[in-house]
Amino acid sequence: MLKSKSIVQLSEGSKKFLRVGAPFVSLMILGTYGLAKLVESQQRTQGNRSSQLISAKKLQTDKNREQFNVEAELQKMQTLWDQDWENKRVPRSDADLAEERRKTEERRLKRAAEAKQ
Repeated sequence: MLKSKSIVQLSEGSKKFLRVGAPFVSLMILGTYGLAKLVESQQRTQGNRSSQLISAKKLQTDKNREQFNVEAELQKMQTLWDQDWENKRVPRSDADLAEERRKTEERRLKRAAEAKQ
């Protein structure tokens, strides 16, 4: 008996791609397209809502707005700063003091060496 052979011979790798790979690739492409449309519509509705809220807030704030004056604000800030401010020295540890003395001595010696040159 003669076996009928198809005109196109597919290799094993091609068969596997058609069975598994092609549906996977098509699913990825369609999923990407679907998600893009979903996000676009969501952003469009969100943008409409936010623009409505912004316009509503703007209408409310325009009614109650008072004139801004830099000098008046500076005076307010200065009164707040002057109320509770007190110059207090922060206690330092002995290690910090020793390190500071060492650095100061190094700087002094470096300047003296530069002066001799």
